[in-house]
Amino acid sequence: MASLSPSTDLKPVVGPAKSSLPSKIYRLWLFLRSIVAAGWRGASLGALAAVVLYSIILAVTARFFSFAGSIFEVVLGIAMGFILVGALASLGDPLLLLLRLLTRVAGWALKPLLGERAAKPYKLLKRIPALLPRTLVGVTAFYLIMLMINPINGLLTPYLLLETLAGGLIGVALKGGYQRNLAVSLVGIAIILNLGLLYWVFSPGSDDYLVKTDPPASAPLLLNAPDPSLSGSYKVQTLLYGSGNDKMQPEYNGQIALKTPTVDASKLIPDWQGLGKDLRNLYLGFDAHNLPLNAHVWYPEGEGPFGLVVLVHGSHLMQAPSEEGYDYLGQLLASRGFITASLDENFINGGWFGDFGLETHPVRAWLILKHLEVWRTWNETPGNLFYHKIDLNDIALIGHSRGGEAVALAANFTNRYSYPGVPSEIIGFRSPVKAVIAIAPSDAYRYGKPITLQNLNYLVLQGAHDPDVTTFAGIRQYQRVNFNDDLYHFKSAIYIYRANHGQFSNAWGKYDYPFPVNTLLNVKPYLSIEEQQQIAKTYISAFLETSLRGDQRYLPLFQDQRVAPGWLPKDIYVTQFADSNFVRVADFEEDYVRNTTTLAGGSIEGNNLKSWQDVDLPMRDGEQKQDNSAALLGWDRSNNDQIPDYTLSLPQDAGQLWPVTPDSLLAFSISPNTNQSQSLDLSIELITSDGVKVRLPLSQFAAIHPPLVTQLKKLDLLDSVAKAGKSEIVLQSYQITLRAFMASNPDFQPATLRQIRFVFDRVPQGEIYLDNIGLEVGANPVISSEDQKAKLNP
Repeated sequence: MASLSPSTDLKPVVGPAKSSLPSKIYRLWLFLRSIVAAGWRGASLGALAAVVLYSIILAVTARFFSFAGSIFEVVLGIAMGFILVGALASLGDPLLLLLRLLTRVAGWALKPLLGERAAKPYKLLKRIPALLPRTLVGVTAFYLIMLMINPINGLLTPYLLLETLAGGLIGVALKGGYQRNLAVSLVGIAIILNLGLLYWVFSPGSDDYLVKTDPPASAPLLLNAPDPSLSGSYKVQTLLYGSGNDKMQPEYNGQIALKTPTVDASKLIPDWQGLGKDLRNLYLGFDAHNLPLNAHVWYPEGEGPFGLVVLVHGSHLMQAPSEEGYDYLGQLLASRGFITASLDENFINGGWFGDFGLETHPVRAWLILKHLEVWRTWNETPGNLFYHKIDLNDIALIGHSRGGEAVALAANFTNRYSYPGVPSEIIGFRSPVKAVIAIAPSDAYRYGKPITLQNLNYLVLQGAHDPDVTTFAGIRQYQRVNFNDDLYHFKSAIYIYRANHGQFSNAWGKYDYPFPVNTLLNVKPYLSIEEQQQIAKTYISAFLETSLRGDQRYLPLFQDQRVAPGWLPKDIYVTQFADSNFVRVADFEEDYVRNTTTLAGGSIEGNNLKSWQDVDLPMRDGEQKQDNSAALLGWDRSNNDQIPDYTLSLPQDAGQLWPVTPDSLLAFSISPNTNQSQSLDLSIELITSDGVKVRLPLSQFAAIHPPLVTQLKKLDLLDSVAKAGKSEIVLQSYQITLRAFMASNPDFQPATLRQIRFVFDRVPQGEIYLDNIGLEVGANPVISSEDQKAKLNP
């Protein structure tokens, strides 16, 4: 095959140029042609080196055949990289041959019309060396395959371009016939480009965009309770239990203290079949018919009975066990008197043989129930270590990521004998679940309708800087927790500005993706893993103390983190809260006209507003919804002296429907629209049936948080979520005691309250979402103590 030599075929022409082009343009063309002739080989080799190295990295980090050992992984990854790119590059030869054949035939056919000019395309193709089409075809095919596998592989684009340019510069330096200083400079530029790439790849990113806020004002009340993140008085013991058939994790074979039966999940995972099934079975040592029940357990020494906390991880590489990542929670909770079991569900996670995707959601939940059955059996078996040590009426479930969705589904299963899409014979276990905690959960499982939860306590934690669960998916499950019995229940959602996904687990850590994709993550803004786990310990421990032990001293923490200074790291926290004492006046979920309240007989009126509409709250990806509606209210007093307001009038018989007392709380939720840049404030005005008015600024009680801008990747171009929106609409709940209004005006009598008015008099313009307006009535545990009342009404 003919070759293209930079020293002959494309050598710059010396002497007069015979061309119709202006001489300067022609000389530039000759110069560029000489550059291409000198550098194309280096550019081609640079591009090929880039894709080979990228494929090696992918092969190694995917942990192909990890059971064979890390050295074998590296060797196999290198071999697969060369084989893959070589196979793709070889496609360039038949393509070039086909093009030559077509141009040869076309030349013969057009020769009578064009003469010798008809043969020029064929002659030009004959001069193209094989390396060029091989590079073009191989690199392009590899690039397209990577994009089809995962769009995140678009990160290959800048890497490929840079290495092509660097290789071309080196090629020009070696073959261009330039002076030594210029050649050295070209090589130096190529080296600098690669060093710059390495610096960017391994840099943590930037945090200069972070929202800066003034230190939060002191809360009106301070908790009179011990720090729940501190170890308790119980001495902690640990053990493993398992089925004894796990080849992937041998500790569940020889080190188990208690033996468990295997379970048959074949009806739940019908796709556990084919070659992927065989490889998975070979790796694990079992199949879907005999899944193990394995767990790490931390338990307190003592007579008991103790509450039971079951914790389950989410989706991760199955070769990297995840259940050990919550030891910080297991140790803490056991020291405080809770038996804590972290379940092994690694075998249904993804690996080099595939991922079951959404099909794992019901089996994850079902496995939780099978573990609970085992615990119930142990509690009833004389001679067992846990005989009569477990209070089966005090059960809490904690889940992380897909596990956070699984615990909601499991709690739902305990109240049903059937569920759409799930075989009825596996939903027979019934046991009360008092509390569910979801850590950065997914919310994807659907069989006709979403999961609803009834009459239990629910807590969800979510980081704003989560590049895995990039939207606040757990807020939808929060909306679907309902209370309709006579017991006290509550739910809370905590949005943590600088928290990510993986640092809630020691096994997952800072990087939520494997290398090389993790090099795109903007990790500089993150809290440290110690800080993030301090948040988890504080909220989770306080939640369990409240839910399983009835210690209501911790309830205010879930409404306003300021009540416990020093317990939590410095960050921005956005909290939502609702309980069974809440009487809803307006939540905007009905398909009524906008001037009608949820509470029958009430009305809504808006005056001098720039905008007023009821909207479905979107997620920041621009595609999903929050399963929640709110009123979007905007105002602009720049050219208008009239004060805008939004007024809700209660029905005439409101005082007979429920008693409004000084201890009642005015409750509502607000979020600024994501286009806000300035600080917002407004006033709350309450009006009684006899015309008494009291107006107080919202900032007297708490600020309206600004939109929490995030940057999940180092470049927004690589982040599809950032293209849709850089901040999530997250509502902040406010609860204001009516005693504060009485303190401002002694004539104000809560029992005669008739109107709740939001007055936009504090800043000239703005736009907010307003939702869940109502009153906390009855025996409210948050402000029931006399010392707290005294602080509000000295």
